[in-house]
Amino acid sequence: MKKYLIALFAMGIALCGLAISPATTTPAEWQTFLNATGYHLFSFQLQDSVGKPIHVQPVVIRGSHGKVESTIDITPYALRAKQTVSVGVKMLPYDSVFDITVFSEGGFTYSSPKRDLKPVLHNNELKYSYVVRAVENTDDKIQDNIIPLVYIASFYVDENGIFRCCGDEKEILEQSPDYMIIGIKTFTP
Repeated sequence: MKKYLIALFAMGIALCGLAISPATTTPAEWQTFLNATGYHLFSFQLQDSVGKPIHVQPVVIRGSHGKVESTIDITPYALRAKQTVSVGVKMLPYDSVFDITVFSEGGFTYSSPKRDLKPVLHNNELKYSYVVRAVENTDDKIQDNIIPLVYIASFYVDENGIFRCCGDEKEILEQSPDYMIIGIKTFTP
């Protein structure tokens, strides 16, 4: 009798239960996890048509409400043609600082010192809320032939009192009280 009850119990679990087994984590799952924990990585393929080495100069532009407040030019680095340039941003949730790393495998690595974020006052509370995105159209050069790659923009309080950071790049950068654009200048020696 005991055997039959155990067998019926096992059959019931098999019919109603869900089998779970370990699975391999995919790159997309890793990216989702890292983004959710404040780590963002974007890669861009340089499409130099002449096939000669080029120089890449990382640039960080900081602004507010669509107006540039400062531009930081970083040391230029020589790269082979058609190499990948990557931009990494580390912005931990509920923190008031962030790090930027611009690198190319076998070429260069630049890591910024920690930079302060600016809080936004919403409902009598200071909030550090930012969005990190790849630029939609890297063909749209900005000041001094800077090719924009990634932007970081703070949330803002819109005309209806809603705390948000959505829309197209232009709208976000015009409304955001604090933004950074990470880009590059390219030139041949």
